[in-house]
Amino acid sequence: MPFIWGFIGIPACQTAVAFLFSLPQLYLFFGISSLVLLGILTFLPQRFTDNFGFVFIWLTLLKIGITYCFFYSIVGNSSGFDPTEKRQVFVVFAWFLTIETYLSARILNKAQ
Repeated sequence: MPFIWGFIGIPACQTAVAFLFSLPQLYLFFGISSLVLLGILTFLPQRFTDNFGFVFIWLTLLKIGITYCFFYSIVGNSSGFDPTEKRQVFVVFAWFLTIETYLSARILNKAQ
C-alpha cells in the first residue's frame, strides 16, 4: 500500500506540516463566498432568467480572482511552499464549485 500512495504522489510517511491556511479556514472562506454567490443567484432569476448562466460565470470568475488574491502566497508562489498545500486549496475550491454548480442548476430549474 505505501508503494501505491507514493506512486500517485502522496508520501507514505508524511508528517503534519504547518500550513499557511488551515483546512477549517479554507472551508470557512469558500463556504462564505459560496453562500454569497448562491444568495445573489437566488434573487436573480426573478428578473434575469435569460442571463442566469452568464451571471453565474461572471460571479465564478470574480470568486476565482478573489481566491487568487487571498491565497496568492500559496497559489502564485512556485517556491517555498509544500505542493500539498496548493492541492488542498484546489481540491476545496473544486469541491465548492461542484456544489455551487449543482445548486445553481436547481435554482434555475426552480425559477422556470
